[in-house]
Amino acid sequence: MRFRFTLCIVAGLGAICAAAAKDARIGAASINLPPPTGYCDLTEQQPADARIIKALSDLLAGRNELLAMSADCRQLQNWRSGRQPLLDDFAQYQTLLAAKDSNFPRAEAVKEICDLTRAEGEKIFAGAAQDVGKRAETLLKDIKINDNRLIGVFAEDADACYYALLQKLKTEAGTEKTQLTMGATTIIKGKILYYYLTTNYKDAGTVNTALARHKTNVAALLKGNGG
Repeated sequence: MRFRFTLCIVAGLGAICAAAAKDARIGAASINLPPPTGYCDLTEQQPADARIIKALSDLLAGRNELLAMSADCRQLQNWRSGRQPLLDDFAQYQTLLAAKDSNFPRAEAVKEICDLTRAEGEKIFAGAAQDVGKRAETLLKDIKINDNRLIGVFAEDADACYYALLQKLKTEAGTEKTQLTMGATTIIKGKILYYYLTTNYKDAGTVNTALARHKTNVAALLKGNGG
């Protein structure tokens, strides 16, 4: 099996309610999309949320479809009330538009996705024998504002491929921040699902913390869709 795999991450957008799982359709499949524990969904019924959803959808247009977005519930409350200018912790579900009607076997697709993603990471680091856990610190030295860079694959099993990206950006408030996005790609009911968890990058330990949390998130996703 061969298919085109696209890493399409849009990080750094501030925004977001119910913490209940949202259902989405990918082709003929109905998929349950639970937010991470302590996160609440954005809703198009809220004007601010709707603007963020539209901005993300426009950026992804023609490549990926944004299925759901959520953020830390406390941050959401503060953001909506104006006490917090930006959201630091949020998550996204996306799917690959070109594969909406496909039916992939999970283990085989996950292996191929991980192989492709790992190869891209090695291109960036020119095959250097460097532990991926230290790559974020290396990237920080030359990453430019509003650029995102793949760090590499951090874990792989029969259910999902986990990889991380680093982004340095200038916020709407005029400040600079560095964000880590931990991505997990899996197959649910034969459909490709990209699940992204974004948080502020503090140090190399941020990667391990995000990976552990996202493994829990993916386990909940799989359980909510029959395993």
